[in-house]
Amino acid sequence: MVMVSSIHTAIRIPKQTPQIQDLAERFRALKLSALQTDSQNLSGEYESESVLPLSAWEHRLTRSGVETIVAVASSTPPSNIEDQLASLLQSEWIGMITMIGPTPFEEFFLPATGQPMPGPDGTETRWHMTALYISPGCRGKGIAKQLISTAIAIGRAYSQAQGAHVKTRFRLFVAPNNVVAIKLYGGLGFQAAGKVTLEEAFIANGNREGLPEIIDPARFRFRQGISMEYLT
Repeated sequence: MVMVSSIHTAIRIPKQTPQIQDLAERFRALKLSALQTDSQNLSGEYESESVLPLSAWEHRLTRSGVETIVAVASSTPPSNIEDQLASLLQSEWIGMITMIGPTPFEEFFLPATGQPMPGPDGTETRWHMTALYISPGCRGKGIAKQLISTAIAIGRAYSQAQGAHVKTRFRLFVAPNNVVAIKLYGGLGFQAAGKVTLEEAFIANGNREGLPEIIDPARFRFRQGISMEYLT
């Protein structure tokens, strides 16, 4: 249980570390807990995810083009990379978010959704955010905002490394009845940018393999999810 005096810190999981197996075990535990608690807002099914081997979870943490950020609860904030790794291994994980990118124009642009035309390659980097989750007992403490802000900072840093003129575009999909999330993202500068299907969400979220072999149009191709974007 998280102590009231705990400090919440958002940390990007390193891709290259001898402790990747331990981190994958903790990531699996948090994600499965999220799917049981908040399955309607995450693209994935508990039954299929729970039988995946640990190697699959390691691959999710180390694959190119995907960054995983988790929130940990500790007594003191980590001050360097070594402290961050120690905190990831020893502290309680209480939240997460995944960011996919930078994404090429042709993969990012989904014209059927009604989203605005992204800028051409070389003028912006594009990132898709997904799988935001906060443990129920830790909600309402600003942890979600901390995770999103950390993801935005990572994307901006990447763009700045490409050149001062390069902008950063962030996108996410949210269920229309998730008014809390819509308000949260809106407060951080995200704006409604079209309607998406569950099938599009699975693919954009990097979970194409989670789609059933036989697609139910009423469930997967009904355009009701809300796309939100933030350009900075």
